Amino acid sequence: QECQDPNEELRVCGTLCPLACKNFTKSVDCLDVCVPNVCQCKHPYVRDESTGKCVSTFYCPIEPIHECKDPNDEFLRCGTYCPLTCRNYYKKDWACIDACLQNVCQCKHPYVWDESTGRCVVTDDCHVKPITLVYD
Repeated sequence: QECQDPNEELRVCGTLCPLACKNFTKSVDCLDVCVPNVCQCKHPYVRDESTGKCVSTFYCPIEPIHECKDPNDEFLRCGTYCPLTCRNYYKKDWACIDACLQNVCQCKHPYVWDESTGRCVVTDDCHVKPITLVYD
């Protein structure tokens, strides 16, 4: 048996719950059952249920449930692990992991996340002010 999609591979013992666009960001409970001789997506591809093809997660369709509640938020397929907040916006050079936080709502520019209110605000409206040190 040959697989039709170039991003698929024939597995002698495939998984009952292969990764797909709808579940690749979630932890999935799955029975540890062997599905014999099945074509499944090669790593790092996932199944796009709308087309049946194996795609990079970047090409997964955005589901309408990913609408942001705050008007100053925007939905990002690839957000940052270190969004600007009222506590850190003033820092210029700070270490952050260079990786995608997938399918997330984050503050639009020029807004920052106010941890005390759980909303995106302009820096002048921050309830939590940055920590400043005063030396005598």
